Amino acid sequence: MMTDINATEVEVDTKGGVCRLRATLLKGCTKEIERRAVLVTIDRITLIQKLTMMRLWLIALAAGLAACSGELQPAPIGKELDLRQYLPDTLRTPATPPDSTFHQEMPVGPDSARVEMTWTSFPRGSGQFLGSVSARLVSPVKYDSLNLGHISDLKNSGSKERPVASARVQVAWFKRTFLFHRSGVMNFSFDAGGSRSIGPAAAR
Repeated sequence: MMTDINATEVEVDTKGGVCRLRATLLKGCTKEIERRAVLVTIDRITLIQKLTMMRLWLIALAAGLAACSGELQPAPIGKELDLRQYLPDTLRTPATPPDSTFHQEMPVGPDSARVEMTWTSFPRGSGQFLGSVSARLVSPVKYDSLNLGHISDLKNSGSKERPVASARVQVAWFKRTFLFHRSGVMNFSFDAGGSRSIGPAAAR
């Protein structure tokens, strides 16, 4: 016995997430055929929902990746800091050029950015005093920013008769990832005699 089916049409509204089944079955259509038509429709609806969710996840992933850290290229980090401002007026005019220039490379942050610290000193009487300090990124690193600042711990690390000025400066880093942001600082201690100490690092 032949079963005559005029049409079985599936209408899908992807924007509203609503699917409609419109089936026109002529005389002689069995319940089994109706059940199979419904199952086929449900399978199609499920597939469309999965594809929609996959597309949404891909969009979210692309947006997340776009928000990840950029890459910094080798360049000076901020401006050179003039340390003479912390000295008495009688000591603020150093010899030109500075008497001594020192360099020290150190790692900064979780990706160990290579940062070169440079500082100068000059003599006055029996003492050695700090002129300036600067920082420079030596190689590319996947950070959003690096900053130089927060001079602290200014003191005389020598003696009263032969003073040697010393200070501490911080290099701050900021890194943006897919799920969260990270930041911190690396401390760098130095003096007018050329001594230096790296660390400690601290998270923010």
